[in-house]
Amino acid sequence: MMRSQPNHPIWNHSLFSDPCYLEFKRALEQIEVQEHDPAHTLLRQCVPMIEQRLNDMQEHLSNKIDAQRVTSATTSDYITQLVTGKATLSLNINNNDGSPSTLSTFSPPSQQQQQPLPQSSQQQPLPQSSLQQPPSYRMSRGIRTVTDLYREWNDGLAGGYSIISLEQRWGVKWRQ
Repeated sequence: MMRSQPNHPIWNHSLFSDPCYLEFKRALEQIEVQEHDPAHTLLRQCVPMIEQRLNDMQEHLSNKIDAQRVTSATTSDYITQLVTGKATLSLNINNNDGSPSTLSTFSPPSQQQQQPLPQSSQQQPLPQSSLQQPPSYRMSRGIRTVTDLYREWNDGLAGGYSIISLEQRWGVKWRQ
């Protein structure tokens, strides 16, 4: 206002010559200069664009995370089906000589998993079927105690075959 009406009598009042007012006036003029600063103007124009870009990125990442959750759940379900015997796993392997081989693994039916195995002295070897290939099973390398080894040998781990049942049914063929 002082700039537009410099000769107005109100500006002659002692309040407008007080050091506190003069300091306030300088601070106000400095703010006006900053408002017209090109960098400040540029920031005012860019902030909404930056905000929009960040929102877009957040939405994109959220969609990716949701898709990853679905994939993870599907994989987890399939692994559960493999472990419980509701699904099979087939592997096609090329040997060093170029000849392909196919391995299929399957878990015993869940009804058999719940039945306790008879004592080894009472067990008789199961007849070997020439039509079926032995399952592919590798003994756990994570076993650290005799108790866990005994459990893998007699009961099987995670619903899988017991070593004793593999030996009785397939002999050493399951190890290959």
